[in-house]
Amino acid sequence: MPTTHQTQRLTNRYLPRFTCKNICLTVLTLLLLTLPPLIFLGAIPWIRAYRYEQAYFSELTRLSTLDKQWSYIPDYRPNSPRKPPAYNKRVLPLIHDIPQLKSWSWEEQLDLYDDGSMLSKSPDKETWIYVGGTPKTSKSWVDKISLSRRPGGSCVDSGEICGAFNEGFNTLMERYHDFEEGGEYYDGPKERMSKAEWAFMDCDVSPLLCDEFALDPVMLVHIRSMKPCRVETQHGVSWVCGMRWTLVSLPLRQMPFVKTIRIGGVCGTGFSECA
Repeated sequence: MPTTHQTQRLTNRYLPRFTCKNICLTVLTLLLLTLPPLIFLGAIPWIRAYRYEQAYFSELTRLSTLDKQWSYIPDYRPNSPRKPPAYNKRVLPLIHDIPQLKSWSWEEQLDLYDDGSMLSKSPDKETWIYVGGTPKTSKSWVDKISLSRRPGGSCVDSGEICGAFNEGFNTLMERYHDFEEGGEYYDGPKERMSKAEWAFMDCDVSPLLCDEFALDPVMLVHIRSMKPCRVETQHGVSWVCGMRWTLVSLPLRQMPFVKTIRIGGVCGTGFSECA
């Protein structure tokens, strides 16, 4: 019968030894198992989407600069720039004449604090955001499990619905600008019934932004400052207000909310909430 000392020696012989070599091999094995999926499903799709969006906005900036140069310098001058391409042969925003949100500056564009708090700098902020895109194309299984969607078709509805809403929203914005100063139907300054602003997201171009909010076109996002607000004086006087976010799926089956106005002490349907 083995003694206690012999039993201890036999037991220690078969126990795993945590040597530097074993630890390094374990860490290396874990890295080999986890890094490739993180790189191919996370980092590469994110970089691809970011570079695509940057290239898109860089092209819009280049075309805008080219248009301005061309409008001031006649073609016959020797130092005239290259003629801008025709509108049917250039990159165009999905929606015209309203701000397009970018994945790296959407908080600043919406007048929000850029610290991730989703707080507004204005007590009277109200914005309608149209979320649009072109019909979704078939994706590979790699795209389906990637952490960032591939740039391109993003609208989950049929092609007819996607195209109709994009065209309809463009028409709505054209009519909206027609009644502004300088527009076709402008007939003098008037108090607007709503102070809401307009913006849009193009999920084809900015998949990182749409992924951040988990949005699929087509839909509307309504944001509005919530009162009461507080005033901070740490770096000058500034407002800090909460925000209410409302997601509205399209097409609408019913109005997302009804606003009312007080007339003669009675609330009725209108354009501002009853006090």
